[in-house]
Amino acid sequence: MKLIKRIIFSSSLTLISFMTTANNDGLSELALKRADFSIEQAVEKITNNFPGKITELKLDDYNHQSVFEVEVINEQEEIKHELKLSTADGSLLKDERTSLSTVGISSLDDKDRNMLNQLDTSKFNLQASISSVQEEYGSSVVALELENKKGITFYEIELLNDKELIIDVVTGEVVMLTNRFHD
Repeated sequence: MKLIKRIIFSSSLTLISFMTTANNDGLSELALKRADFSIEQAVEKITNNFPGKITELKLDDYNHQSVFEVEVINEQEEIKHELKLSTADGSLLKDERTSLSTVGISSLDDKDRNMLNQLDTSKFNLQASISSVQEEYGSSVVALELENKKGITFYEIELLNDKELIIDVVTGEVVMLTNRFHD
């Protein structure tokens, strides 16, 4: 009997998680339709105004409005910016700065530094890659994150149509991972 209860509880959580994600995708789609400021414009604005590298970017909400939430790491100044840009007009709604060092000791480990160095030495263009992916897959990018696994630095990208991709920052190669939900 306990096993049946656990299975029912587990199935309920999975269904709730699926419904929440599907609902968020619907909201993301509506938010992007209403947006007058694109993800490519967000990348351009961040790149031009905040020295460092974009390590995360996602569509989110803040103070009852749709925003692009962006994390930028500035290695030279040892600062992490957590930014919120309005999707309505691109205005900067929040810039939370966090020091990456405590008493002269950096919180960036060797893996982080290697990842940022690979991105820095490559000719990778995030804005152009986003545009290319959106055109090729016919869907909007709703989130991305810089990762390094198996010695490869890549952006993991989530599309509105539930596809997930990785883009190698050295070669620019795009590889589809999986669909989040299988038929």
